[in-house]
Amino acid sequence: MQHPLSDTISSNEEAFILRALEKGLRVDGRRLLEVRPIHIEFGAAVPGTCELRLGQTRLLATATAELVEPYQDRPAEGLLQFSVEFSPMASPVFEPGRPSEAAVELTRLLERAIRKSQAIDVEALCVVPNKGVWSVRCDITVMDHRGNLTDAAVLAALAALRHLRLPGTACEAGFTRRPPSATTAPIGAPDFPEDPTCGPRA
Repeated sequence: MQHPLSDTISSNEEAFILRALEKGLRVDGRRLLEVRPIHIEFGAAVPGTCELRLGQTRLLATATAELVEPYQDRPAEGLLQFSVEFSPMASPVFEPGRPSEAAVELTRLLERAIRKSQAIDVEALCVVPNKGVWSVRCDITVMDHRGNLTDAAVLAALAALRHLRLPGTACEAGFTRRPPSATTAPIGAPDFPEDPTCGPRA
C-alpha cells in the first residue's frame, strides 16, 4: 500500500524522512519530542490581528466583532465563529476556489477546541439581553504550510482573540456603538486552554 507521504513528496524524500524518524530525528534536526519555535507578531494599528510562525509554518489571523441581535433561545450570549482559508501559495496541494475538505475540518476543530471548550466567555459578549450582543469572527489564512497546522491554527486563533478589543457601547434607544476613541476592552477569556503538544505556557 502506498505511504500517505507519497501524495506530496518524492519517494527519495519519503525514504529520507522515514530513516531520520527511525534514528529519533526530524528533518529539521529537532528531536522527536522537541517543539517547533513559536513566534507571534501582533498588528500595531489594528487590534485582533497577528501573524504566527510555528517553525516554518506561517498563518495570519484576524478577529473582528460587530453588534448583532442574539439568537432567541440564547438572548444573553454572544456569537463566536471561525473560518479557515488555505492560500494556494502555502502548499502545492492547495487550490483556489471553494474551501477544501481540509479547511472545513480545521474550522470545525477550532470550534470544538475554543468555542465548545468555553475558552471564550460568550455571556461576556452580551451588551443588552434580547437586543444586542457581540458577534466575534476569527479568520485564519494559511500562508505557508510546513507541518503542525492544527497547533498553529489554534495558537493563532487564541492570539488574535486575546488581542481583540471591543469598542465601548452606550445604550440609548436600544444600543449604539461609541466612536472608536471610546474605551475598549478585551473579550471575556477566563481560561485560555493550553495546547499539550506545544508545552505549558510560561
